[in-house]
Amino acid sequence: MRIQFQGIDPTSNGGPAKFARRLEKAISQKGHTVIFEDGIFDIALLFIKNFYAIREDKKYVQRIDGIYLNTQPNFEGLTHENGNKLIERAYNDVDAHVFQSNFSKDIVSKHFGKREVPSDIIYNGMEIPQNLAKKKLPLLEKYEKVILSVASWRPNKMPVDNIRIFQELKKIVDYPVGMAMIGEHYGGGAGSLPRDPDLLMIDQSISDEVLKTFYQSADYFFHTSYLDWCPNAVVEALAHSIPVLVTEGSGAKELLLGTGTCGMREWSDGLQNTYHPPSIDAKAIAQQIAEDLEKEHDFTEVHKLIDIDNVADRYLQFFEEVL
Repeated sequence: MRIQFQGIDPTSNGGPAKFARRLEKAISQKGHTVIFEDGIFDIALLFIKNFYAIREDKKYVQRIDGIYLNTQPNFEGLTHENGNKLIERAYNDVDAHVFQSNFSKDIVSKHFGKREVPSDIIYNGMEIPQNLAKKKLPLLEKYEKVILSVASWRPNKMPVDNIRIFQELKKIVDYPVGMAMIGEHYGGGAGSLPRDPDLLMIDQSISDEVLKTFYQSADYFFHTSYLDWCPNAVVEALAHSIPVLVTEGSGAKELLLGTGTCGMREWSDGLQNTYHPPSIDAKAIAQQIAEDLEKEHDFTEVHKLIDIDNVADRYLQFFEEVL
């Protein structure tokens, strides 16, 4: 089978491109061909931010994570009015849809309407690291427990909430706990965030190899993001057998399968200012984390769900059904 990935720059550092590279590698290892440029193909997978002309003799599947619900421009100048036009156009013209989560499917169907075409829920995935022992970085080795949080930080990623929960957690537990927050901050940078002597802030993106050393150091992963569909960061944490904190306003809650905590946050699937989401009860969530840190977690089923080899099989099976 020859599959064209449309609307994605495979050299980009963004989340969709990172997943596309992982999926392309897994599909190629199964004897199929993936192309990113124009050429001969049997079926095309459209990544949601771009949309090209559809040929009547080919089949097209839209991989759709989520849509723009924001009423105010984001850092790219996009709102629900101008950001959704190409996504909705593709949604209505393609032969089938792959949603990143049930959370995503429900919201997209509400705003774009439900189409009677083949669809499936296929979560993001990655290669599961094998025999990766825990090993704390020298900067973090004085802490008995380490919290990790990684994102391209925008207001809806809730960096302040992550820090508030961490600070409440320090008050509850009777052992030293530290935190590392990694990723570039948009709209004011990290300077406006609360300071804490036990918080290591890396205000930039880092390579996957360096990031792996932080996953090896971490005992828990915080992702309190609001309206986040199926983030790669959560997939990566779970792949490294790290329990994760997510919130109700995220498709990531579907991935946990008992390997983490879902903190309550009011959320809406309507149009709104997504850069000013409702706050959370940091103290109550910190108590949940403190209790969960004492538990053993079995990642067997989660790893089956997000193993990129299994994810690739799901895509290939779906492509066959569409063809």
